[in-house]
Amino acid sequence: MGLGLYFLLIYGLAFALLAIAVLWCVPRLRVTFVNVLFFILGAFLGMIGITKAVMWGLEKGFGAGTVDKLLGHGPIVAYVVLFFGATAGGTTLVWLKMLSMKAFQNRDNS
Repeated sequence: MGLGLYFLLIYGLAFALLAIAVLWCVPRLRVTFVNVLFFILGAFLGMIGITKAVMWGLEKGFGAGTVDKLLGHGPIVAYVVLFFGATAGGTTLVWLKMLSMKAFQNRDNS
């Protein structure tokens, strides 16, 4: 349990920093506490989902043992996939939150 909590805190901190950087750079997304929390949640989901999908696609597309050979050359490939998944998942969840809030406000105004 201690190791899992350690990784959760490390990844949570890394995702919070990634959230601030991404939300700061994208003009339509604002840096707020709630958006950072949504980004962190989406980053965890995206990291798991996209990484599993990429690894499954490599195994099915190139045959058994491809992932082991690919990761045997260095974990940098895995980190790139994790980073892409976290960024895509976090940004998507914040975008969906902003879209739903906009629709909710438009519904109240009409």
